[in-house]
Amino acid sequence: MIKADCLRKVYKDCIALEEFSCEIFHPGIAGLLGANGAGKSTAMKILSGCLAPSSGSASIMGYDILSQSREARNQIGYAPETMLFYREMKVQEYLEYVGTLKGVKRNCLSRQIMNIAEECNLKDVFSKKIGNLSKGYCQRLGLAQALVGDPPILIVDEPTSALDPLQIIETRNLLKRLGKKKYILLSTHILSEVEQICDQVIILHKGKIVLQKNLHSLLQANKIVLSLANFPGVILEEINQIEGIHHIDFLHENTLQIFFQNPLDPSQEIQEICQKYNLLVLYFGYSRITLEDIYVQATHTEKVV
Repeated sequence: MIKADCLRKVYKDCIALEEFSCEIFHPGIAGLLGANGAGKSTAMKILSGCLAPSSGSASIMGYDILSQSREARNQIGYAPETMLFYREMKVQEYLEYVGTLKGVKRNCLSRQIMNIAEECNLKDVFSKKIGNLSKGYCQRLGLAQALVGDPPILIVDEPTSALDPLQIIETRNLLKRLGKKKYILLSTHILSEVEQICDQVIILHKGKIVLQKNLHSLLQANKIVLSLANFPGVILEEINQIEGIHHIDFLHENTLQIFFQNPLDPSQEIQEICQKYNLLVLYFGYSRITLEDIYVQATHTEKVV
């Protein structure tokens, strides 16, 4: 379980994180989305015990990150985007070293490391020095070290940023398998990655959470694209009054995106409004809502069309 309450981090005059509150009560993958500088890495460093908050509180599996820091950190496997390794160590030696630091019993450590190496596809480089590894292998080693000790919580920052397409697929499949039994907080800016593997999404914008919801329920919404020759303001008010309408955005000057929640379909009422005002309909059709739509709406950023 991960719980954060009004976490805040200030660097001199810069507010990196503001009122960050979230609760992850069930095993699964929570995707932390946001632009560069949105506060993702700051939030993850605080939750993993690497950085103290300026104010607020958080707990990991019931342990307070400040007053019970050691106990909280024992519950976490943390894989930052960029790992600093002992370059002269071999992969096997490094994982054994991490296991020793984490207090894994020696009679269990060798078997556990072999299983992790197989899961993370590191067996081919098991006896190689870390300094001779490619960036992709280093990325996988960063995830592997987080798994040592079998922690219930994984905090993973941009796990696929340096991988080739096949490695990306393998890593996503591994995270999906792990998400069935572990609590995973995954930071990424890749919308498709969140859409493919996450159970819930947390969107950060300028240091604040602007959306936190179950991803499946968010994607259950639909949208109608309506293009008219002209738009009298009164029809926007009338369409907004229709039951099931979530919100309306202008896609272009004369084109609306009308978002609605299934199973309520407002298409009939919208067409009746257009007929009522004798409006020339240039286009009327359905479109599936995407995570990009949700992100743009939550952060009020412009969508590239």
